[in-house]
Formats: sequence, C-alpha cells, structure tokens
Amino acid sequence: MKKRLLLTLLLTALLCSLLAGQALAAQPYVTDEVGYLSASEQAELESLAQEISAKYQCGVYIVLIEDYTRWTRDIEDCSQILYKEWDLGWGSEKSGLLLLMSMTQREYDMAAFGYGNTAFTDYGKEVLSGFFLDDFRQDDWYRGYLDYLYQASDMLASARNGSPVDVPHRDDSGTNLLNRLLFTLMPGCMVGFFVSAAAKAKMKNAVERSSAEEYVVPGSVSLYVQDDIFLHRSRSVQVIHESHGSSGGTHVNSSGFSHHSGKF
Repeated sequence: MKKRLLLTLLLTALLCSLLAGQALAAQPYVTDEVGYLSASEQAELESLAQEISAKYQCGVYIVLIEDYTRWTRDIEDCSQILYKEWDLGWGSEKSGLLLLMSMTQREYDMAAFGYGNTAFTDYGKEVLSGFFLDDFRQDDWYRGYLDYLYQASDMLASARNGSPVDVPHRDDSGTNLLNRLLFTLMPGCMVGFFVSAAAKAKMKNAVERSSAEEYVVPGSVSLYVQDDIFLHRSRSVQVIHESHGSSGGTHVNSSGFSHHSGKF
C-alpha cells in the first residue's frame, strides 16, 4: 500500500513538473510567427532575454507577427491584447516591456507595463527605438533585436539604480554660470558696440550697387555686350531641433500601459 502511495506521489510530482515546463514553454520571451529568425538566432535571443528579465525582474519580450489586424485595427491595442492573453510580465505586477513588430505594415510598438513604465519612460522608449530602427530598416532583424535587448538591459540597470533614462533636466548651476559670464562680458560688449556704431556712421555715404556697370568709370572702357552673370549664390539654413518637452516621465493609459510606436 505504501509503495503504491509513494508511486502515486512520484507520478503526480512528475506530471506537475511536465505541466510547469509546458506552461513556461508556452510563454517564451522571443516569439517569431513569421520565420524571420533562424533556430539558433531565436535560441540565443531567448536565452539573453531570459537572463535580462531574471536579473532585473522585469520581462523583456520580442514578438514578430505577420499582420496585427488579425486582432485589432491598432498596433498598440494589439500589443495590449497579446500581453494579457499570453500572460506576459514578471511577478505579481506583470512588469515588462514588449516589442511587437507587424511585418505586413512594417510597424512596431513598444508596450510597457508595471515596473516597465518606470524603467522605460516616454523619452526612454524613444531613445531605445533609435538603437534598433537602423537595423530593421535594412532588414537586419537579428542585429536589431540584439541592440534592443542590450540597450533595454542598460536602461533597466539605470532604473534600478534610481536614474531611469528620461528627459534631461536643466542644470540651474549652469544657468547661474551663464548669467555670471554675461555680466562679466557685458561692459566689453557695450564698448565694442559704440566703436562699431561710430565706424558705421562714417560709411553712410556708401551705397550698394545693383549692377556691375555702375562700378565702371565713365569713358574708361567701351563694352559691346553688357550682362551681369552671378557666379555664386549663398543660402543660410537654420536647423530646428525637435523638442521633447521638459516634463518627462511616462504617460500611462487607463489599461496601465505606456507605448511608443512607429514605422521601420
């Protein structure tokens, strides 16, 4: 009787172990439904993603699908649907970051949840996308996913140290230094201004000529053909840099997700 009970317990334990293994296998960190990654590439990315997720207790996922319209009309909604249906995320808070790519539309979305919203701010996700988009635009998927995982690991490390990647704050000490420099240089600038103004006043009789003919002394030369030919043209271009705002942080929707999406 005791032998049968012991055998039953062993079989039950073995079955539970197999079921747990199947549950773990059903939720990989790297899912390629399109077949863009080789078996060895996917295995290496899976191992790296597992290591990063366990180290920082925040799941980092990669999902390739053919067409997100199988689920919904918006790729951000698709990210949320898959995140919930596949039970992604680390711990009770389901913390994580999902990089979803839809190959038909060549669109991507990064969806963060739980602690992922803290580690990957709006600005941080934008910075992160800059590390893999150049690879994806050249169809170098494996290299792009490696860049994504390594940079996500660095950002998680910064966040765990209390400094998540976010919009740089203005340094007040630098502002004060600039004010002191302006105060110091102001007298010299004023002296230079008055000297320049005095020199300019002496040249008021100088008039700009619109034609080369006006610079010829009358009677000094005879020209049969008179044409003004412009040999050079100069153009001034001002570059306007995109502003990311000064508020920083992470904008989380009513479902608890934050996103960053675009084309590749």
